[in-house]
Amino acid sequence: MTGQEDSPCRILVMASGFGSNFQALIDAVSTGQLQNSRIISLITNRKSAHAIARADEAGEFDGAMAIERAFDEFKAGRLTRTGIMAHYVIDEVDRGAPILVKEIEFREGEELEDLKQRMHVHEHELIVKATAKVVQEIVEGRST
Repeated sequence: MTGQEDSPCRILVMASGFGSNFQALIDAVSTGQLQNSRIISLITNRKSAHAIARADEAGEFDGAMAIERAFDEFKAGRLTRTGIMAHYVIDEVDRGAPILVKEIEFREGEELEDLKQRMHVHEHELIVKATAKVVQEIVEGRST
């Protein structure tokens, strides 16, 4: 089998409360009880649903807490810059081929919240440019 036949079943979960059923699904995917499956999204009808905390705890997304990790490395003297990337989506989280990449220098004396704000401004610009690039590739591909 190739292509879509090999890709895991993508599961979207809806929850409104404590999230114990959601946790059961998370556990089943991680232990292989739900084989060839991956939870890709959680939708809640309440901002305070505990299921959100469960999703955060179970997060695999390499990008999770990336700004905080980079900031810690900068403060420890191991990094002078960080970066952002928009990439093609594949089964492995944050492993797709880059569409666009941008390096961002740390600013001496900058606090974490300032870095986060600055990074998000750059991310918003990058995602628009990367999306435009992919749209152009798709449209041009239709004419060939």
